[in-house]
Amino acid sequence: MKYGAAIRRGFTEALRTPHKWVFFTDSDRQFDIRELKLLLDEQTGSDTDMVIGYRIKRADPFHRKIFAKGWTTVSRIVLRFSARDVDCAFKLINRRVLETIPPLRGDGAAINPELMAKAKRAGFSYRQVGVNHYPRQAGEQSGSNIKVIVRSFTSLWKVWRELRTSGKTLSP
Repeated sequence: MKYGAAIRRGFTEALRTPHKWVFFTDSDRQFDIRELKLLLDEQTGSDTDMVIGYRIKRADPFHRKIFAKGWTTVSRIVLRFSARDVDCAFKLINRRVLETIPPLRGDGAAINPELMAKAKRAGFSYRQVGVNHYPRQAGEQSGSNIKVIVRSFTSLWKVWRELRTSGKTLSP
């Protein structure tokens, strides 16, 4: 199953529960689940709709850091949102966001920029919290594979086109 499809499936299953908040993280153990408390603390007492993590210090090889910086920069410019680390897989989302935004369609890396852009355009707010990042302990990275990169940019272009033609403005 592709990354975006797995995220969409997880959101679908989460919305079948009565819980107000949906949390997601990857299963490759790059994050410490105990740091969910940081996101919960940031959300408590606020009216924010999402709390998204950003990696304080990426535990990735240099080339992955460069690719990630480029991807985040392009995503932010094209879809006009300001998340510091769009692909950080440590997010706490109010279910209203997932129930309200247009359906997510991305199958690959563009799922996270798509989520951020659609949430912003629907008027939802977010806060950002630094979390620790650790070397991958399970699974394999595919983000530097040329086929994955091409699919990601193709998917990002499709998101941009969908938002542009949906009547929603792409203004910052």
